[in-house]
Amino acid sequence: MPLEVAARKLRGYYRDDADLLSMVKLMLYGLTGYLDRDRLRPAEIRQLLAKNHTLHAISRLCRHSVPAKRGVLAVITYNYDDLLEKSLGRFRYQSVWRATVLKARALPIFHVHGYIPAGHTDGSAMDQIVLTEDQYNRTVQNPYS
Repeated sequence: MPLEVAARKLRGYYRDDADLLSMVKLMLYGLTGYLDRDRLRPAEIRQLLAKNHTLHAISRLCRHSVPAKRGVLAVITYNYDDLLEKSLGRFRYQSVWRATVLKARALPIFHVHGYIPAGHTDGSAMDQIVLTEDQYNRTVQNPYS
């Protein structure tokens, strides 16, 4: 089934935004074991990076950067998850999914379609997450999005 159709069906099935958000979070993290945890242990981070070579490469690029000075100046991602943030560990970063003031000397990671972190960290509300083409088109038409 095309993603657009599946997203529309999910939106229609879950009338309560909290239920839908919980289901999306379960789909993102349920098999990883990270669902209810804000932090990963170093061994878990190494295991995650060993399995995902793209994430490993991006994480290395970020870690070898000096925020606001050299290397990667910002990351723009269409992913909802916080796996990049988890892979960075103690490296100074800032997840951005809504209008906010950027922190000095922190690598901004822009989640342009929404942010659904594992654990109990603050993230996007359901009306801020872009799942369907209709939502995307509404977002593109809003100059303040």
